[in-house]
Amino acid sequence: METDVLLTPPPDSIEGVFADRYFKQHLQYEIQRIKTHNHAVLPKGQKWKRTPYDTLFEKDLLNVTCVIEEYKNIMQRTSKLFAGCRNALTHIVAESTRNMYNEYRKINCMT
Repeated sequence: METDVLLTPPPDSIEGVFADRYFKQHLQYEIQRIKTHNHAVLPKGQKWKRTPYDTLFEKDLLNVTCVIEEYKNIMQRTSKLFAGCRNALTHIVAESTRNMYNEYRKINCMT
């Protein structure tokens, strides 16, 4: 008998979360949302204040694999990123995890 996705419980470990397909879908969505966030056009000569997300984008760390690997480094306290970038990555992972568990909650309410 084939395992039904609807009957699969949500992951209960951080490695399980990183391997979960819903987590990866929501992580990809969060990354795309950040990358495509458009600012209004400023008058000539003015600039937007840089954010940690800009730094992560420039270092090419805004993809699913890099976010997961760098978050593991943050958990082990071996990350070389600045505090603002670490906080931004933690926020991305936390939002994706929250959305993943909400997804499981919706699925379990339907069954």
